[in-house]
Amino acid sequence: AWGLFRRVKKKELFHTFITHHRGEAAAQARLLQLVVYEGSPIGWGKRCFLSADHTLSFDETLDIVRASVDQLVVLLTNSTLRTMVCAGEITIAHQMKRQIVPILTPTFSSPTILQLQNLERYLAMEDTSLAQLDITTTHVSEAYMWMLREPRLELDMDLCGRHRYQVLARQVEARQRGDRPSMIAALSAPASLDVRTNQIVISSDVTDNEATACAGILASRLPLVASGNGTCMLADYANSDLNTIRSILREAYGLVFVLTSGSLESDQMYQLNEASLGNCATRMVPVHTQTFTFPSKEELNRKLLRAFGSDHSQLEGCVAHLLKRPSVFISTGGSITTLSDQFAQVARQLAVLSSASLGQKSGSASPVIKLGDRSGDEDEEYDTPFHANTKRSGSRSGSGTPGSSNYAKSNEGGGRGGGGEG
Repeated sequence: AWGLFRRVKKKELFHTFITHHRGEAAAQARLLQLVVYEGSPIGWGKRCFLSADHTLSFDETLDIVRASVDQLVVLLTNSTLRTMVCAGEITIAHQMKRQIVPILTPTFSSPTILQLQNLERYLAMEDTSLAQLDITTTHVSEAYMWMLREPRLELDMDLCGRHRYQVLARQVEARQRGDRPSMIAALSAPASLDVRTNQIVISSDVTDNEATACAGILASRLPLVASGNGTCMLADYANSDLNTIRSILREAYGLVFVLTSGSLESDQMYQLNEASLGNCATRMVPVHTQTFTFPSKEELNRKLLRAFGSDHSQLEGCVAHLLKRPSVFISTGGSITTLSDQFAQVARQLAVLSSASLGQKSGSASPVIKLGDRSGDEDEEYDTPFHANTKRSGSRSGSGTPGSSNYAKSNEGGGRGGGGEG
């Protein structure tokens, strides 16, 4: 009845619907939604639809595409076109002649003609059935070929941090207005990094788009609930000189360290080492997404040795202390309400650490331990941290099973941050 009402009413409630693979692009979809919705005049009271914010069945979601959106934006990652959910959304957009905006990311490979002719083998096996909704593989194949012929946008990897998504949002806006690409005014590059004291600095793996997007969401929302002199997302200034980055880290109010799949072998480790020598050495909050696996001591040593060679021994002490701190789970595929609660938890962690730091400076018994200092700590295992807020959100597409909801001591090492879906 709800779907029939929407079809009869024929009123567009959303200017944009973002189709994405939740396990590969949930944070990017969220950041793009926030940029489009908050930074663009195209909404006119409408909204940008993201499935994580709505508790709808699959057929109700397709009804949104069928009757309540202007355009479908498709974030094309490795597995987007293999999922039944995304296939259904694209097919309905094709049947209803909706405007479609394909966005290519570096991990996407276009299906071959042979794969499009054998979609039964190309599509992932899921509980969702398209046949029950009168969508055949022929319909899906026609929709895919239609979408792949449409002019595409591409995530510009030469841009840094949130800038690449701001430019992308401008291009999506221009596509909806019908502007030619040459008419799109280029956004100015971010200003040079402003060295301010007491900023909340956010560190992430700049080679990982999901990590960048997660940091971008944190940077846009954390100032609403946390103290400090604003936020500084280091990925926005990935091309800045090392001395400037060093000054920012050493004068920070606190450091939020985003742990994703490649963090332990990225330049984040050098940022952590610099921060351990500054004011925020005792005000660091690790946050982790479902892609991060907490390593055992041996696994950590192997990763650092492989990535940093002779520097690994110095970095190992810093990482060991970071991983012993309470870590907040960030559900990149969760609703905006869930994310807001998790960001509030990050803010509370920073506030507690700040109060403790002030207490130590005023003469409390507990010494301040620099992250790089492991004296008196050699026999302590660091692969069994306590991790806060590890509840996982549900799946939308793709495969994979979330990890355990808490991390206990184990002879094999640390728990897993979960895999697959957000």
